[in-house]
Amino acid sequence: MPARIVGAIPNALRYALLAFLAIMTIAIGFFANVISYSFYVPVVRMGVPWLILISLLVGCACTAVVGLLVRAGAFKGLDERRRFLIFVGIGAVVLFVVQLILASQIRFYPGADSGVLTDPVGSRANSVYYSRYPHNLFCEGIFQIIAFVAGVFGHPSFPWLVAGGCLSVTLAIALAALAAQRAMGTPCGTVVFIVGAVFLGLSPMAQVPYTDSYGMLWPALVLYIYVCVRNPRVRWPLIVGVSVLGACMKALSLAVFGAIVIVEACMRIRAACARRRDAKAASGAQPGLRPRWQRWGGMVACCAFAGIVAFGFAQAVRSIPDVALNPNMELGPAHYLLVGVGDKNGAYSSTVFDFSNSFETREERTAATIAAWQQRLSQLGPDGIAALTLAKAMTVLSSGNFFWGGDATQAITGTNDALLSFYGLTMVDAQATVDTTCPWNWFAQVIWGAVLIGCALGLACRRPSKTELVICVTLVMFCLYALIFEANPRYPFMFAPLFLILGVRGWEEAATLVANRFSRKS
Repeated sequence: MPARIVGAIPNALRYALLAFLAIMTIAIGFFANVISYSFYVPVVRMGVPWLILISLLVGCACTAVVGLLVRAGAFKGLDERRRFLIFVGIGAVVLFVVQLILASQIRFYPGADSGVLTDPVGSRANSVYYSRYPHNLFCEGIFQIIAFVAGVFGHPSFPWLVAGGCLSVTLAIALAALAAQRAMGTPCGTVVFIVGAVFLGLSPMAQVPYTDSYGMLWPALVLYIYVCVRNPRVRWPLIVGVSVLGACMKALSLAVFGAIVIVEACMRIRAACARRRDAKAASGAQPGLRPRWQRWGGMVACCAFAGIVAFGFAQAVRSIPDVALNPNMELGPAHYLLVGVGDKNGAYSSTVFDFSNSFETREERTAATIAAWQQRLSQLGPDGIAALTLAKAMTVLSSGNFFWGGDATQAITGTNDALLSFYGLTMVDAQATVDTTCPWNWFAQVIWGAVLIGCALGLACRRPSKTELVICVTLVMFCLYALIFEANPRYPFMFAPLFLILGVRGWEEAATLVANRFSRKS
């Protein structure tokens, strides 16, 4: 019985995630106007509830078209792994070229954190920023390497940084499609790539050089290694090494590694108990486990070595000579814990920021922020915590454009009026603004709504694959982080390929159930 309980943990987490996403889809579709959440999203609030209805119709139409193509045999040519790889490779090259063309026509010069990271190399004035946010040093180190290469060719660094973000997003979409094709079939992988290329590849967020665009690659790469690399002696060290690098870029990406560990551990414990039970029933003796542990000992050693090498490389990249760090200025996890219950419904709060910076040492700051967090929880009470949790969930999941236009954007260059209008870009008093009701945001919101609906439809699947369980546990960890710590609609962008796989799988499962029902009736 305990083995069955342990083995059922991943599936229980999967049901919890899909039920949560179903509830949030209903909340976004029908209650967005009456729930007070941190970021105002006019596209959501102006389209209630018609936006969800349009997303439902779009999802049904796309699923019907894909179903007809499957029956017509349109995907048979891509069933072979090599052919699908060629298809994704050519598509990724085309997408990257399109991204570069867009970047040459319109360019977004970001402010806020991204503006600091894209400052010229050697700016010691940024030492205060990196002392507060040392987790961005790995990204800054990568940016400096790219800037150095651009300087060798005599080019300015910013276009190269934009190209790096676009390449990261393109590779993430391609890797997610390859993993989906291997685990869930060619139709699923094809749809993931096509929708991902249009929805994520052409998103303005892909052209903002920051940890969101550069961070998307790592979760997708870890998932690809887990699904597509068959040799365990190669797979597990690669997973550990890539996970360490991804965590240095953005700590949230470590959720994929955690999900893999949870799913594998639960399934192996259940399988080991079943083998032991069968062996005992057959011979009446307990089977020895020493050879199996000896084999895993070598694997653990290889994984530890890979993690150490990756961490050493990340530390070398983070060691920037022109940045002098003051450890006492670091805003640690306790700060983001306090932001999560702050006066802005879990979003960035200048009040919390000033409070955290009022202490001279890191120890004093941690103790004071934890005490303030506990006091804030007692003030909110159970009803207040429930309302705050709902507001934070709305903040994170309601924006299909991932809050494009909400973060500070200092300037926009470009003369292509059609693209400027499509992305809602205007300059007012020398300050860039974004019309949140522009055509791109409406398109992105509809696609995001269809993805969330597809995730909810995944509740109908009774036999999920191991890959689907890993994705679900990953997104459970991400949602828990967003509901406990700081909430920001930019955060789902890094996991958007995983949301997309789950959404496409849900629509596919729903279509299969409907087709089977009609075939039984006929």
